[in-house]
Amino acid sequence: MKFSQNTYYRKGSKITHSTRPIINNRNTLSNQLLKVAIRALHIMQVDASGIWLKDKRGNLKPRVYHGIKTDFADFLFSKKNFKVLQCIAKQSRPLAIYRLSKYCRQEDFKKHLENEGLRSLLACPIFIYGRKRGIIAVGTRNRLHRFTQTDKILLSRLADEIAANIKNAELTNRTKQDYLNTIRTIAHVLEANDKYTYGHSNKVMRYAVNICKVLRLKKRQIYLIKNAALLHDIGKIGIAQSILEKEGILTLSEWEEIKKHPAIGAKIVKQAGFLDDLAPIIKHHHAKFAGGGYPDPDLKYEKIPLGAKIIAIADAYDAMTSIRAYRKKPMNLQMALEEIRRNTGTQFDPEISKAFIKHIKDSAYVRI
Repeated sequence: MKFSQNTYYRKGSKITHSTRPIINNRNTLSNQLLKVAIRALHIMQVDASGIWLKDKRGNLKPRVYHGIKTDFADFLFSKKNFKVLQCIAKQSRPLAIYRLSKYCRQEDFKKHLENEGLRSLLACPIFIYGRKRGIIAVGTRNRLHRFTQTDKILLSRLADEIAANIKNAELTNRTKQDYLNTIRTIAHVLEANDKYTYGHSNKVMRYAVNICKVLRLKKRQIYLIKNAALLHDIGKIGIAQSILEKEGILTLSEWEEIKKHPAIGAKIVKQAGFLDDLAPIIKHHHAKFAGGGYPDPDLKYEKIPLGAKIIAIADAYDAMTSIRAYRKKPMNLQMALEEIRRNTGTQFDPEISKAFIKHIKDSAYVRI
């Protein structure tokens, strides 16, 4: 959606305001909305501003706000505050509400309003594809203040800008997800060609996510590690199938080829741009805690990305407990865990090993 630059006149002073949407992939949607809310606050010379968006259940939740407290922002357009919500819900254009105190039949709203001191409110619905998805509102504590037609036009344009930013963010997210799904599909197809590794990435992902939960990592970290685990062997697409399926001992030159797959995988995901955060994890999932891993044997200890250390132990455990071309008889669980203990401090991070063994114990896979 394109907007031209518009000039607004208010109280005799000339105000120039660009209504071009803030469309910048480096900015999160929250940052974009924050900029709009701040502009509304200053340009309209009001005391408070905020943006409320509908959640999955259709309830309006404050996304960003200025000049009001959190409890008031939570309450203002909630279902508990039915009188105000009812007025706004019926509107398809900006609506000014004066003497907010007359909506104070509910004690909760009266208490919040007294604390905030807001006297009047101008609210405008945010429409996306013809559906009401939220509200942008500004408020003033001046009892003599009256919102003009220019105020309403300006707030309406800001609502259009917010809608454009949300649509752009949703489209970007869908594009990213489609690309990620494409790479995942390639990884699964790659595994499907090898009867020994079919399902390997999914199992590594499950182990890795459970380690993350034991370590109580944040959702964002878990999301990154989950996707990195699913794609950790995507670089094997650049390795000859004859080497990957070889049942005997690899020659030195073949082993050097195998060692290239983490770097190839990192390069593949990095080309996507938005998967940059996955690249270091994928590149170093064969790094050893005390050094000597590949592709960078000098990388060790805390310099190894946390996600790479988590995937390293999940990858090794699944390899040890599964049939492989080079080993027809897998280790049992006790043997695999003992191998992990034996290599803790050299190959595996002690903290990650402890978390993984706890996960196995809590899952009741084996008595330890």
